[in-house]
Amino acid sequence: ADDQFNPNVGLTEARRLVENEKVVAVIGTLNSAVALAIHPYTTRAQMPYVTGGIATDLTTTRKSPYTFRSSLASGQ
Repeated sequence: ADDQFNPNVGLTEARRLVENEKVVAVIGTLNSAVALAIHPYTTRAQMPYVTGGIATDLTTTRKSPYTFRSSLASGQ
């Protein structure tokens, strides 16, 4: 789904994919703001969420057992 680099669009698309399309995981976004918007929703929905190398606090200070980063962070 195209999030248009917009957090509101990204969250709407994530909800559509989870609730209507019945996906088993949400994978990727190329924008940290969108990732930060999607993260609380996927955590509440207990939906696996795989991000790219963005928004490192999604896997550190705001980590969730459902969120995974697929690449190394710059600090690693």
